[in-house]
Amino acid sequence: MTRSTRSTGRGPRSARPRTRKAPGKRAKSGRTRSLSFSEITKRRLAHGRESIRQALQRADRWMAELIAAGYQEALEEEYSSFFSLQPADTEPRAVLQTASPASEDLIRAIERELECPLPPSYRAFLRDMGGLRFMSYWTNETTPAGSLVERSRELMLELAPVVKRRAELSARAEKNAWQRWPVKRNTGRRLTEKQLASLRALLVGALRDGEAQVMLLNLRDARDESPVFRPDPAQPGRFYKLGNHFAEWLSNAVDAMMADAVQTVEAR
Repeated sequence: MTRSTRSTGRGPRSARPRTRKAPGKRAKSGRTRSLSFSEITKRRLAHGRESIRQALQRADRWMAELIAAGYQEALEEEYSSFFSLQPADTEPRAVLQTASPASEDLIRAIERELECPLPPSYRAFLRDMGGLRFMSYWTNETTPAGSLVERSRELMLELAPVVKRRAELSARAEKNAWQRWPVKRNTGRRLTEKQLASLRALLVGALRDGEAQVMLLNLRDARDESPVFRPDPAQPGRFYKLGNHFAEWLSNAVDAMMADAVQTVEAR
């Protein structure tokens, strides 16, 4: 039995020759495309609240996507000193572990020296990871546990001229004090005299070759976490908030690393 066909009044349709798209171009269907550096980064900058480990995994995925898109040579040229630290037998990473995890004995010794417990997220970071360095022109890294107390004392000496000698806040008044503090991200405000009087700063890291990243241990939220700030050396007593706690600060530091890389690589 033969299948009947309906006449359309037109001649036979000729086969349309298929053309191969050039690599790196989007087909009209929009199915495939080699993304640009900024497009890859934009996707990885879109994220919600995340843990320290999730932020580092996001950085690893970002680096892997950049390398797959052909940007490894450009990255190695721009960040040669950072890539010289990469282990030879592993895939390149955007954030490197530069210090061994701290032992429980060392962490307790730090807390005794500081005369206060470390916030939970920062304590877990020291115990599980130790120290990190971010991909950058500058030496962007966290403070190793072994030098944490010494470097934090040096920081307090630098901040001493702006610290008012007042009685420390009571535990009740101190609790959740920073939540009522009118400091927003990327804006600076001066500390009150009471906040200055009880100032206890911990140097958790340094970005852009020495820009202090300071955790204020005298400010605690309901989960016993402390916020991270950047003191403004040009305006004593003025601090810029970088994160409500250490995990948020690290997530924001990963974001800053990615944003800086876009400006650096695409300006080539």
